[in-house]
Amino acid sequence: LVPAFLPPSLSVSFMGRLQKLKVSLHSVSTADSTVYGIISVINMTFHKTVYVRYTANDWLSHHDEL
Repeated sequence: LVPAFLPPSLSVSFMGRLQKLKVSLHSVSTADSTVYGIISVINMTFHKTVYVRYTANDWLSHHDEL
């Protein structure tokens, strides 16, 4: 597996996007058949729940993981 995009955190608009949306993918890496990601979240409250949505078929279907 290899990410098909550059890490979003490298974009000059990353911080603006994070401020607007309050959550954003920071970076992705892979090892063997495992995908690892870092998600940036604005600290609005102590408790946070973030789901990750992913696809393996160009968004014909998707899965959500907690």
